[in-house]
Amino acid sequence: MITYDDRQLMIEKYKAILRVRKNEIKIQCAHYTLTIQGSDLMISALTRDEILIGGTIATVVFNNE
Repeated sequence: MITYDDRQLMIEKYKAILRVRKNEIKIQCAHYTLTIQGSDLMISALTRDEILIGGTIATVVFNNE
């Protein structure tokens, strides 16, 4: 499950963090990869099952891989 607005994004049941940059974060989920683009992006909270990304979110792209 994914919930977001322009300031934060919550991802449940993610598999791996692939890339973390100030303008892009890439997350591997079970059946797709999420690419979050924006500015001042950061991982605000992290548990085994959930990740919270903060910053100014411009786009969220789902890629089936």
